[in-house]
Formats: sequence, structure tokens, C-alpha cells
Amino acid sequence: MPSAARTRRTSCFPVAAAALLAALDTAVPFALASAHVVHDAAGFQKLFNSCTGTFNWLYVDSKDLGYLHAGLYPLRDPGQDPDLPVWGDGRFEWASDRALPKDLFATSGGAVPYPNRVVAVQQGDPLSGTLEWQGFMPLAQHPQAINPSKGWIASWNNSPAPGWWAADGHGSYGPTHRVDTLVKRLEAFKASGKRFDFGNMVEIMADAGFTDLRGQEVLPLLLESLRGGALDDTTTQVVALMQSWLDAGSASWISGQAGLGAWRRDRDADGKYDHRQAVVLMDAWYPHLIDALLPQVTALDGGGTNPTSCSGLALQCRDGRDLRRHPPPGLQLAPRALHSLGQPAHVSTGRRDPVTAAVTFRS
Repeated sequence: MPSAARTRRTSCFPVAAAALLAALDTAVPFALASAHVVHDAAGFQKLFNSCTGTFNWLYVDSKDLGYLHAGLYPLRDPGQDPDLPVWGDGRFEWASDRALPKDLFATSGGAVPYPNRVVAVQQGDPLSGTLEWQGFMPLAQHPQAINPSKGWIASWNNSPAPGWWAADGHGSYGPTHRVDTLVKRLEAFKASGKRFDFGNMVEIMADAGFTDLRGQEVLPLLLESLRGGALDDTTTQVVALMQSWLDAGSASWISGQAGLGAWRRDRDADGKYDHRQAVVLMDAWYPHLIDALLPQVTALDGGGTNPTSCSGLALQCRDGRDLRRHPPPGLQLAPRALHSLGQPAHVSTGRRDPVTAAVTFRS
């Protein structure tokens, strides 16, 4: 299979390399798993730890439910702050690069290949296919789980464990994530006492894929804020419209109650969202909400004006505050943003296809 690779370097060492290998290194673990090398969740984790690509692996059998966040993760120099740049003179190299020769670029390149920076270390029986990677994070430090007490595991490219960092150029690991659309439905279904089966799991995944995350996680707080003040006729209609959107959801078939809605869905196949007015209003409202909210957040966030210190969608700040549930005193979450709806806004009313999410369960 064709592959492409690009390497960047400083005057001392390579600093980044990218390769498109179509996940070829998963072929061996899959082949071995098909050959009945894996007998339980722990064995599954050991085998798929051999994959160098970042993947969320889920396992289930009649006894075990397991999860592993696999990948080749560097062991950084203890003196490096991941939030800050460091000198590229060799003092802050990853553990896997510390043994590279100082004259690497003078003695390598062209007809002389560069030394291998990724060294596999066999674990146990050579036929088992289990590996660790020299100078990189060992299996014991990877996010993983076997038979969690809650009885299920959900993964949708969210943070695999509390405090786990996203890639350095990626900042979506906040208190709100699309996996919440799965989690709340799984929690509700488990609380209902019903038995998990393939049919209801597919329904949960489909419902989550059609859910507007802003509607599920942010809108309830906005409506609460609006109800805390005096409502004119227009605002009363807005609150009722948006609440009906939230009420018409998964809870109706899970527990016979209202809630777990905010769907962007066309179940009658007429080419329009079933709750089109609420969807259009959400799309028009939200940009103005962010424009009204973020200046207040940044002003309260240490008195600075850095717009990158808090994320608009996730409402997350660098100090870990969850502004949805614990807004600082003086934060005006909704009324000003609702008032700004008088300004023109681009609105999309088309349908959105569902997104596939990964869910594993035990009945």
C-alpha cells in the first residue's frame, strides 16, 4: 500500500515526523485476535498495546468488558512544561531520542539511513504478539479499564481519562464533549433497569448522533437563566419553544418521561428537521451568545482579554472551571445574547446525517 512520510528537523534532532500508513500496524493484532490468542480483556489490552497509532479499543465477551487507549506516547523531559516552548538544543529531548548521536545529521541521510527511533521490546511468548516500545509510555500508564462498575463504556474520541492531555495542537478536551450525548442516554437506560441489547444500543447511538450538543449541554442553563428574570411575551415563547425541543427526546422510549432531546432529526422524511424552528433559533442564537459571553468570561478569567483562554463551545477555562455549572458572579449568560437576535445571522436549515459512535455494553 502506498505511503507518504514527511520529517521536520532542527539543527540538532528531528522534531516531527508524519506517516500515512492506513493503520497497517493493526493488521497483526487483528490476525492474532482472530487466531484465538486473546482469551480475556487483559490479554486483549496487552495485544493491542502493540499498535503505535492512537486508537480507542473496546472489547467484550461473556465475562469481560474492556477498553484501551493505545498509541505511541513520548516520555517528555521532566523539565519541560507541555504548555511552553523549549530550546531545540538537545536538552529537552524525549526519552526515546536521548541516545541519538550528536552528529546525527552529519553522519546520516542520503544513502545512510537514519537510526530507528522506535524500538519494539517483545513481552513474553514471541508468538503472542505483545510488545512494549522502548522509551515510550508503557502499557501500565495508558488509559484503560476492565469491567467498570457502571456496567458500560462509551468512547467518541473524547479524553480517555481525567487529566489526559489532547495532542498539543488540539484543545477540545473540556467539560463538554460530544460523548456526553452517549453518556447521558446510557446512564438513563441503565437506571431504567431494562436489559441492554443490540436493538436499543443502536437506537441510543442514533439518538446521540442526531443530538445537538449545545442543545443538550448548554441550552438548559440558558433557559434557567432566562426564567430567573422577567419574561416578555416574545421571550416566553422562545423558552417554551426551546423547552419543547429538549423534552421530545430519548427519555420518551427509555423511561416514558420527557427529556434527552435537542435532536436535529427528520423522522417523517419531509426534508425538514422535526423541530425546525428550534434548530433554526439555536443556530441563529448561538453565535450571538458567544459574542456576548466570551468578553465577560475573559474579563473574569484573571482580568485578561485573551480570547483563547476559554473555548466557546465547551465553555472551558484553563483553570478547569466549568462555566456551565459554576458561572462566576456577574456572568450574564443569556438575556443579552437573546436580545442580540435582532441582528442578521446566517442560518442553515438542512438535515445532518448521523455520526457513528462507539459503545460497548454488557447485558
